[in-house]
Amino acid sequence: FSDPKMLGLVLVLASVLAWVSGQSLGVPLNHLNVNGALNDGVYVEVSVGSPGQTVAVLLDTGSSTLAVPLTTATCLPQCAGSGTCLYPQCPADDDDDSSCVIGNFDFGASSTASVVPSSSSPCCQNCQAPGSPALCGFAVAYGGSQNMCEMQGIQGVWVQDTLTLDGTGATVTFGAITDVEYGFQEPPCAGIFGVAFEANNFLSPSLTAFATGSTAATAFPTAMTTFLQSAGLPNKLGFCLGGPGEPGTLTLGGPDSNLYTGSFMRATLDVSMGSYGVAVTQVGMGSGQMMASPDFSGTVLDTGTSFLCVTQAALDFMTNTQCMADSDCDIELTLDGPDGGVTLQIPGALSCNQGTCANTASQWVQVCGNPVIGYVALRNYYMVLDRDTSAGTPHASFAAPTSACVTSNVLPSRYTGSVAAAEPDNSDSSSSSSSSPSSSSSSSSAVFSHWMNGVTCLCSCRNTPSDSAVLSYHLSTGASSSTSLRYRQCKMF
Repeated sequence: FSDPKMLGLVLVLASVLAWVSGQSLGVPLNHLNVNGALNDGVYVEVSVGSPGQTVAVLLDTGSSTLAVPLTTATCLPQCAGSGTCLYPQCPADDDDDSSCVIGNFDFGASSTASVVPSSSSPCCQNCQAPGSPALCGFAVAYGGSQNMCEMQGIQGVWVQDTLTLDGTGATVTFGAITDVEYGFQEPPCAGIFGVAFEANNFLSPSLTAFATGSTAATAFPTAMTTFLQSAGLPNKLGFCLGGPGEPGTLTLGGPDSNLYTGSFMRATLDVSMGSYGVAVTQVGMGSGQMMASPDFSGTVLDTGTSFLCVTQAALDFMTNTQCMADSDCDIELTLDGPDGGVTLQIPGALSCNQGTCANTASQWVQVCGNPVIGYVALRNYYMVLDRDTSAGTPHASFAAPTSACVTSNVLPSRYTGSVAAAEPDNSDSSSSSSSSPSSSSSSSSAVFSHWMNGVTCLCSCRNTPSDSAVLSYHLSTGASSSTSLRYRQCKMF
């Protein structure tokens, strides 16, 4: 649409229709390509601005900020000498090479973009952006270090513009990244989409302020909260994370009945710290051995963390477990909740090595400061996160995924019944408190296999088929417009 007003009217009508029909919206979840491994987490492609600009962002339940890089984003100046930082996944001799990521944000090209001034009420006092005192600044550190150049952080300015997901748009506040530190993202992500709670969106105005312990913090409603409210959708998110080489689906507004089978089992969420916290009451292994008095306080559910993060005592218990087969090394975590809670089974994180359970080459189980249930565990389930705290205690609900959740190369059909009918069904009192993941096929259609090659192409175009072969395949299969974008980016080589 060349007329921004007409585009706005279409987006409003789409939101109204979604609300009237009770549909949840569906967004494809694609897999990160980290060192050739297609099972290290998921990302979504969002559209920002008018006309829309496509940007790939890591989907992260452990943070709350939507942030995308400006076209002018650079390495944080004071850390420029510490190595490749802006796009570390790209050729090492060029840290400004954006060929390995999908998209960025051209503020000037959007007719609906506006900046948040530092004098506005949501911007805290002394929260001016570095080098731009008239603008409201933000900074997020993801690495945990207090060392200025080891925080895997980003900084920039707050802006407001249209966010479009599955054809539905809303005006949200998000971060426009001006400076990046080493380690911030993995290919092909250019930014991040945090979908936790408001408490995690109280951000420092700059990385310098964060490193020096400044208490100044700016808070805005999270982009996901604003989007769901504007679309008239319940404050719920459904996660079908897919499998290696297979796409998944993020459902906005509630569960999609095509993506799970059987009953949901619920775990109580503690959202007091802004994350999806759970209480781990029991740790066991497939062999039947149980850990005595496990200390998993502060555990969170986090799709943005690839591995299972545990205490040293828990790792020692797991890797000292005797085994006869890999199944003896399956990890079982029981989460507190109504009706006995839920036991998450985590196969494949450890393997049986000469009679003792051990970490695999992927190092899926690691020791961290705070326990985290990451992608390696959550990928086995269809998970629904209830973000609505106004109706009592929120819950995380888990069910076995259907084949459509893990093997479809197209977005599964959306739930078309009423939103109320889509609520998790906990009425089956005879169901087990252990939600067992269903087996999934590892096959992918030729179209999706080639589509995934397109993602790989972004990261190593010099080792992919010729541009003409890629483009002719795209034309013959009628691939989606977003796929076309990837191939056009490959063609730039």
